[in-house]
Amino acid sequence: YTNYSISIWDYLQQRDRLTQQETLKLLAQLSGVKLPKGEINTEEYIAYKNKAKLWEDVNSYLLNNLTKPEAKAVNSYLKKRGYTAEDIKALELGFINSQDKLKKYLKGLGYSQDEIAEIKLHTGIGESHTLTIPLREPSGNILGLSVRNIDYKEGDKAGKYIYSTGLSKTDKLFNLRPFKTKKSIVLVEGLLDCLLASARGVENIVALGGKSLNIKQLNTAIKYGVEQIIICLDNEEGTIDNIYRAIELIRDNSEVKIYVAQLPDKIKDTDELIRTKG
Repeated sequence: YTNYSISIWDYLQQRDRLTQQETLKLLAQLSGVKLPKGEINTEEYIAYKNKAKLWEDVNSYLLNNLTKPEAKAVNSYLKKRGYTAEDIKALELGFINSQDKLKKYLKGLGYSQDEIAEIKLHTGIGESHTLTIPLREPSGNILGLSVRNIDYKEGDKAGKYIYSTGLSKTDKLFNLRPFKTKKSIVLVEGLLDCLLASARGVENIVALGGKSLNIKQLNTAIKYGVEQIIICLDNEEGTIDNIYRAIELIRDNSEVKIYVAQLPDKIKDTDELIRTKG
């Protein structure tokens, strides 16, 4: 498994000829994790593990798609934004222009129709929205996709991003991780702003996926151990109102410390700041 050809779960299970239950108990023992009392629902865990693998195969297909001629417009868009090949790889950006082709690819890997049906994508994904971004939970597993319309114009009905079914941008802060030491986050608007910062080594930037903070996002941040929030929203008309609303929400519902970062003049967002200023 050191060459990423097999997971540590499968490696130990095969090496010691263990059942799923025995493998879970061994990993818990090795990592010092105390399991809940009572029997573990092995079937639920296997289903969770299989779906995680399915999403990884979906993501691999989308990443490879970005190298194909059909992705010319998306690649031009990313180049215009100033992303390097290393940035694109680190951001895990992909391309989808046909849900049918994706399903055919998964069928070729041996997935059943029922398994493929687990990947629920809205109609606009693969049509108006083609630039894919995997949304990962703190453990690293992919929960679903956020797909961007690279030709988005203010007021478009479908919005800048479409999320795969079951995901909502209002529930979580994108890229939020549990904190062990550093407990400060920088709050930005866009997913790409957040991803580029991470690709360049700044790990505590999280994205709203929109323009305003809500109580669900705040409560999740507190649950993850956040003690300080630095608000750094886009440098545009109307932002000041969104900043005041965020301050009021945080102040009225928590003891979290609040700071506001001001972007330089003529710099729209953190993405542009990083690309132009380093």
